[in-house]
Amino acid sequence: MIWGLLIWLAVCAWEDVRKREVPNGLTLPMLAGMTVWRVFHPDAGAFMLAGVIFVMGLFGLLPGGDAKGLIALALFSPELSVLALLMAGVVWLGYRLFRHRKAPGFAGFLTGAILYLALRR
Repeated sequence: MIWGLLIWLAVCAWEDVRKREVPNGLTLPMLAGMTVWRVFHPDAGAFMLAGVIFVMGLFGLLPGGDAKGLIALALFSPELSVLALLMAGVVWLGYRLFRHRKAPGFAGFLTGAILYLALRR
């Protein structure tokens, strides 16, 4: 399952870097799938973190595509989503310092997921 998630993140990161936008056709199916999966594998922490990210998106603290992606990651694994958010912050800082433009959030999410996978081994 983690490999499918990595492939999805890579496609979303590519779209985010290329177009500065991640289409709903990429984010909504994963969000729906992770919601259904989490209903059958309950975890209160995952639902609470997904709720916090949802509220952050409602208040405009996260762009829509990034919020949907992070909610899907939180439903899959709260630890992975926290690491993905931290790595998105690192990527954002690098972009602001060296590229002087808006950073693609999904590039950080992908980096965080790869780091999460490396730390799990």
